Amino acid sequence: MINIFFSVLPLSVSLGWFVAFAARYRKADSAQRLLVLFFFLCVLLYIAHAIYFNHKYSLFAHVEAVYSFCTLSGYPLYYLYISNLTDEKPCTLRRFWVLLPSLIVALVAMVLYLLMDEETRCCFVVHEFYTHESHGHDLSWVVNAQIYRVYVMKLLYVVQIIPVCYFGYKKLKRFDDSIRNFYADTENKTLWPVRVLLITLLVYACVSVTANFLGREFFIKEWWMICIPSVLFSILLFSVGFVGYKQRFTAADFYRELREADEIERKRKQNNKVKLAEDTKELLKVQIFELMENQEIFKQHDLSLSDFVSHLGVNRSYISNYINNELNLSFSDFINMYRLSHAQILIKDFGDTLTLSEIWEQSGFSSESSFYRVFKRMVGITPLAWKKQCKKTVSANDTEHV
Repeated sequence: MINIFFSVLPLSVSLGWFVAFAARYRKADSAQRLLVLFFFLCVLLYIAHAIYFNHKYSLFAHVEAVYSFCTLSGYPLYYLYISNLTDEKPCTLRRFWVLLPSLIVALVAMVLYLLMDEETRCCFVVHEFYTHESHGHDLSWVVNAQIYRVYVMKLLYVVQIIPVCYFGYKKLKRFDDSIRNFYADTENKTLWPVRVLLITLLVYACVSVTANFLGREFFIKEWWMICIPSVLFSILLFSVGFVGYKQRFTAADFYRELREADEIERKRKQNNKVKLAEDTKELLKVQIFELMENQEIFKQHDLSLSDFVSHLGVNRSYISNYINNELNLSFSDFINMYRLSHAQILIKDFGDTLTLSEIWEQSGFSSESSFYRVFKRMVGITPLAWKKQCKKTVSANDTEHV
C-alpha cells in the first residue's frame, strides 16, 4: 500500500497542476500555456513510473516508448517555458525542434517493440529495466537495436541537461538584470520567482542526473527506497507549478512598457522638447542628482526609468548607461540606495515617533518585505537591529557628555 502511494505521488502532483493550468488556459499567458503541455507530459511520464514501480511488466512494455518521449522532453519543454517567460515574443512552432531527438528515440522504440512478439517484449523489459541480467546469446537484431536505443536515451537525457541549465540560466539572469535596470521596485516584477526558477532548475538537474545514474531498478530493491525520488520529484514538480501559477509579470509585460517608453521618447523628440547633448556626462549627472536630492523622486512608488525620461527629457539609454557604467549600479540599486539613506535618517531623527511602517512608506519602498530585504542586503542587519544600535550609540554619547 505504501509502495503504491509513493509510486503515484508525483503523478498526483502533476495531475493537480495540469488540471489547474488547463482550467485557466484561455486567460493564461504563453508561458503558462506551455506548462499545460509540460504537466500533461509529466502525467504520462508518472503513469509509466507507477506502472514500472508496481511491476506490471507487460503493461510497461507497451508504454515504454511513450515513457522515453516524456522523459527526454521534460528539460527541453522546461527551457521553452523559460524562453516564453523571458523573451519578448512567445515561442513559435519552429522552436519546438528541441523535441525532435525525443520524438526520434520514442519512434524508434515504438517500431522496435512492434517488431517483437509479446514474450520477447516482456523478457526485454524484465532484463533491461528490472534485473539487469544478461539477455543471453544469439540475440536478434531487434533486441540488440533496442538495447542500444536505451543506452542512447540515457546518454541523451544527461547530455541535454547541460545546455538547458546553461542557456536557461543565461536567459533568466539577463531578464533579471533588465528588470533591475528599468524598475526601482522589483518585488512584483518576478525577482523572487526568477531566483526560485533558477534554484529549481539546478536542483532538478542534480536530482535527475543522480536518479539516472543509479537507474530506476536501484529504487525497487527495497519498498522504502522509492520514497526518496518520489518525495524529491514531487516537491520539485510542485515548485515548478507553484512558481508558474503565481507568475503575473513576464517579458511580454516588460517589453510592452519598454515600447510605451520608446513612444514617449519619440514624441518628445518630435515636439523638440528639452534635449541633452550626448557627450555632456557632467550635465546629465547634475540633472540626475538634482532630481534625486532636491526633488526626491525616489520617494515615488512604482518608479521606473521612464519616469526619469519624463522628468529629464533625455534618451533612456543615456540615463541607463550613466547609472550602470559611471556609478556601477543597477537602476534598482541606485534608487534603493537613496531610499535606504532617507530611511536611516528618519530612523535616527524620528525613530521614537515614527513606526518602521511609516518610515518605509515615506522613503518610497513599495512594501515592508522589500524594505527589510534591501536594508539587510545593503547594511548587513535588519532595520530593527540598526535602530537599536543607533539608540545604544546615542545613549553612549550622552553618558560621555555627562
